Amino acid sequence: MFCANCGTRLEDDALFCTECGASITRRMPGTLEQVTGSGTAGEHAMSRPVPAKSRRHHRLLVPIFALAFIVVIAIIVVRVLDGGQIEQVASSSSLCSTFGTTASSGSYDYFFSRRQGGICRATTDGTVDLIYPMDTNQSYVRCLTMDGDRLFFVKLDKTGSGQPLGIHRMRSDGGEDTMIGMGWTPDYSTGSRVSIDQVILYGHRLFVVLSSRDQRTGGGFLEVVSMDEDGGDRHTLCHQDGIDGTQALVTPDHIYYIDRAGDSSGSTRIVSIDMGSSEQRLIYGVRSTGINWLVLVGNRVCFMDGRQVMSVATDGTDAKVLYNVPSNLNSRIVATGERTLYLETSEVPRDEVTVEADTWDLQSLSIDGGVPVTLRAGIDFYHASVHNQGGHLLIMENGQDVGSAGERVASVGTDGSRYTEYSLRGTTFGN
Repeated sequence: MFCANCGTRLEDDALFCTECGASITRRMPGTLEQVTGSGTAGEHAMSRPVPAKSRRHHRLLVPIFALAFIVVIAIIVVRVLDGGQIEQVASSSSLCSTFGTTASSGSYDYFFSRRQGGICRATTDGTVDLIYPMDTNQSYVRCLTMDGDRLFFVKLDKTGSGQPLGIHRMRSDGGEDTMIGMGWTPDYSTGSRVSIDQVILYGHRLFVVLSSRDQRTGGGFLEVVSMDEDGGDRHTLCHQDGIDGTQALVTPDHIYYIDRAGDSSGSTRIVSIDMGSSEQRLIYGVRSTGINWLVLVGNRVCFMDGRQVMSVATDGTDAKVLYNVPSNLNSRIVATGERTLYLETSEVPRDEVTVEADTWDLQSLSIDGGVPVTLRAGIDFYHASVHNQGGHLLIMENGQDVGSAGERVASVGTDGSRYTEYSLRGTTFGN
């Protein structure tokens, strides 16, 4: 059995991942029923922040109209810019939870598919073109993102040969593939691993999240580097020891991460780092070992704490229970929208043998909380990830490690309509 979050091989009876701490879902097929959310914010006490940093009339009307015009234009510009920021932060949330194996230009979906043999470009009617062929038995792609007609991604070697780390930059049709070298070479012989965990675009700049982990001692670091799209004008924005980069949510000025070190009780907590001042702040902290699936929606950090879907303001105030998952169901956060969380929900297994459900339901949950709405029932994608592509969601079936993404791929509207499964390797599945 493998961890759905980081791909680490686990024992069959594992309840949590020994590498990233994610809870292991064991599920059974079944039909879901509507459930009612409950819970109050008062159930979780917040700790304090951690310190660290006529003609006359006509003459009057002209400037008034001019001022009104300027205000309207300013509002439009702010909304456009803010909308772009929301979309980019949603992309960061997706990267945090799914390793960034998809991107979207609006007209096309881009995704890595082991089965198809590389990076694909697809229309929402299911037509798929392979634009970047590669030997997917030897290597795989993660951290896929795009700006205009340029794709950026990280190509990783499955063999552990220690090839230099870098970011690929190519046209959206697969041409002009160039490498933006990062200058680090993993040393697998010592058990120390340096990896590029996320590549995010903010304001036409790349924010690269790197981490190092010593597999023997458990030590390591997280580093955020900002650079131009050609690899120039590099700046190290943050360097912190003891943080898992795959679980970090990075915005242009803050890092939010799950601190699994906790205290002697083994509790976990959510901490933010101001990249300008390096000040750390406790965002959410209770005696819990089950915090997972960290995402950002607007100005709220959302996550799972055991069987509760939670949110808290980015300044650590106003913690809320959005939804209490009933005891007969398992849920996890798989994607985000502007004011929406998307959940994968299935029945709790009735035995100790079943690990993965045959089917699951895609649900949406308002950021204000309440009852989740089932958008699509009976999805049979195994080990699935869900990606918000803007006007629709992309569902990917994945193998049991991070290199075997895209075994099956389907598009579905954000309201659950317009379901289309893409044809990969000449095989068409039923819609």
